[in-house]
Parts: sequence; C-alpha cells; structure tokens
Amino acid sequence: MLYLEALNLDKLALNKPTILASRDALNLAKSLKMTRYYDVGFVLFKNLMLARNYEEANELGVFLKENLADDGRMVDVNLSLLKNAQDSKDEVATQAYAKDILRLQAVNKNTNGSPYADFALAQSNMKEARYEESLKILEDLLKKDISPDAFAQALYLKASIYKATRKDTLAKESFSQCKELRNASAKTWQNLCAQALDLLP
Repeated sequence: MLYLEALNLDKLALNKPTILASRDALNLAKSLKMTRYYDVGFVLFKNLMLARNYEEANELGVFLKENLADDGRMVDVNLSLLKNAQDSKDEVATQAYAKDILRLQAVNKNTNGSPYADFALAQSNMKEARYEESLKILEDLLKKDISPDAFAQALYLKASIYKATRKDTLAKESFSQCKELRNASAKTWQNLCAQALDLLP
C-alpha cells in the first residue's frame, strides 16, 4: 500500500523515493476521497521542504490547512512556512503562520512552536508599531514554560516596547527584571538589558 510505503521510506530518510510515494499516496487518497489517509501529506510536506521544493510545499500547506487545520502536526508545517515568510520579509504571511501556531496551541493544549512563533509575531507587530498586540503576546509567552534565555529575551522586547512608547518607568522595571535573572544561559540578553537600562534617563 502506497500510504505505508511512504511512511516506511520516510523512516529510512530516503527523500526522493518518499516524495514520490507520499505524493502518489496523497493523490490516490484525494481521488478516492479517503480523508483518513490525507495525513500522508505531512510526510510529503516535510520531504518537499528538505528537497527545497518550496512552491509545491506551499501549495500542500494550503491543502493541509483546509483539511487538517486542527491537527497538532500543523505546527511543524506552519513553523517551516513561517521561517520562509521571515526570510522573504513577508510580514503578512509571518503573522498568519505565527497566529495559527498559537491557535493550534490553544486547540491542542500545548506550547509546541513556542517561543519561536511568539517572538516572530511579537517582532512583526513591533515593526508595524502595533505595540499593544506585541505586549499581549509577550506577556502570554512569559507565562509559558520557556527557557531562561527566551524568558530574558521576552523581557528585553517587552521593555523595548515600553521604551519606544515612552513608558520609561515600565521599561526600567522590565530591563531590571531581565538584568537580575540568575541563569548563565540568559547572559546575552541580560547584558543587553543592562546596557539598555544604563541608557534610560
């Protein structure tokens, strides 16, 4: 059966044969309207990305979104497409993919895709001066179980928003909180926070 063949080839990391088998399996499933096999599209998508066939991967991403929108595996699809959108500086697509990752987290009750998606969305909003939206994203991120480095980065960005909106007291609070974190892995952001704190009046 093509479906199982595609899965087995994928496990063997045979990229080109996996693409052929999973593409055929998906096309067959579509023609027979056998929706339970549509998830072979995730295997195809992953291997298309590995082969840098971004055009077909984008088209497949649309199909997966239409048919398997709430499947937890859509996080990986969205992350790949999000990174491509960032590389091409497409802020609309960046925000769309990041938002969908956060939506999937709520649906599947997990934090898969964080903090990457959170930072991508917050920073994209910051570029468009949508500071309130960015703050909300960062505040929500700070409530998640993230690494000390990500925690420090979130505080730095939060403080930067306050600084940009001339809320110096709040900026000082966030920069100070970041600076005072006690974790070696957060050192880079702590240093940036300390430098920014020194520049505030």
